[in-house]
Amino acid sequence: MGVSIEKQLRTYSGLELYNMEVTEIPFLVERLIPKGFVTALSASPGIGKTTFARQLAICIATGEKKFLEFKISDDNKRKVLYITTEEIKNQVSFNLKAQFEPSKSEVGSLKNLDVHFENGLYDNSSKFSNKLDLLMNQKQYDIVVIDVFGDVFDGNSMNSSLDMRKAVREIERTMRLNKSTCLIVHHNNKYTGSSSRPSSDNIQGGGGFVQRVKSVLQLTEKKGTVRLYITKANFLRREELENYYALEQNEKSGNFRIKSKESIEVDKPISSDEFHLSNLRSQLISKRGLSNGELLSEILKVRNPRARKGQYYASTTAKTYREKFKGVLFIEEEEGTWEIRTNTSSPIKAK
Repeated sequence: MGVSIEKQLRTYSGLELYNMEVTEIPFLVERLIPKGFVTALSASPGIGKTTFARQLAICIATGEKKFLEFKISDDNKRKVLYITTEEIKNQVSFNLKAQFEPSKSEVGSLKNLDVHFENGLYDNSSKFSNKLDLLMNQKQYDIVVIDVFGDVFDGNSMNSSLDMRKAVREIERTMRLNKSTCLIVHHNNKYTGSSSRPSSDNIQGGGGFVQRVKSVLQLTEKKGTVRLYITKANFLRREELENYYALEQNEKSGNFRIKSKESIEVDKPISSDEFHLSNLRSQLISKRGLSNGELLSEILKVRNPRARKGQYYASTTAKTYREKFKGVLFIEEEEGTWEIRTNTSSPIKAK
C-alpha cells in the first residue's frame, strides 16, 4: 500500500493538533497494549510467552470482554493475525483445543483468528516486511501477533541498535498504514543480574529494540509463580509500573489468570563504597605484595575507570579509602605490603 508524496510531506500546525478530539490514548487491551503501536512481550524460554500471546489472540478473536482482568476495547472487529515461526499446524491445532474455552464463546468464533506459518518451509527469500504488507492487505486486523521476532528479523545483527530500530519501524509503518496494532513476542537474554525486577537490559537487542516499541511486557518466574511486569509504557503514569501481577496457570488448558497484584520489591541499593570494594577485590584478586604506591594507583583506577591515565582522583582520595577499609573488609597490610581479602577472617593467598 503506497503513500503519496503529498501525504508524506504534509505538516500539521500546532493549532490543528491541539484542536484534535483526543482526550486519551486508546488501548486495545487496557494498560497492556496501546492501539496503533508495537508492544513487546519478552520472557526466557519455558515460562509461557507463546501460551500467553495465544491466549490473548483467542480472547480478542472470540469477542471476550477481558484478557486476564484487563478490558478489551469494544471498538474492534475481532480480527487477529497470528504469525508463528516456531510451530506447525498440528501443534497449533492441539494448543487451540486446549486453550479455547467453549463455555465463554462459540467455537465458530475462531474463524476470526488467522494463523500464518512463517517457518521457512516455503519461500524464505522475501523480506518479512514485504510479506507482512501482503498479509495485511488481505484483511483488516485489530492486532497482529508475531511469535517470535528473532526469526523474522531482516537486519544484519540483533546487536545493532540501528538494525533493531529499523526492523521495528518497518513493522510499525505497516500497522499505521493498516490501522492495526502489533504484539511482538521476543526472547530475553540469559538473566544474570540481582534485581528482583526485570528490565529492558534483559531483552535481546537491548536499547534499539526497546526504544522503538511503545510498551514492554515481561514474564518472569520466581518460586514457581509466573509474574507479569509492565516494564515500559509510554502512556501510563510511572506509579502504575510499580506493581506486578502474579499469575497462575490452569493445569488443563495452560491459560493464565491473575492470582494477585503485588508491589515490586525494592532492591537494597549498593553503596558506592561497596561497589568500589567489589570492583577492587575482583580486579586485584590475583595480586599480592603490592607496595603502597601500587595499591593507591589500583584504587584510583577502580574508583574512576573511565579517566585517562594521569587523570585519576587525587591520591588523598585513595589514601582515605585505604585507611577507611584497612583490615576491615578486603585490604590487609602485611610487612609493608598489601593483599586482598575474600572475607573478614583471612586474607586470600594469591597463586
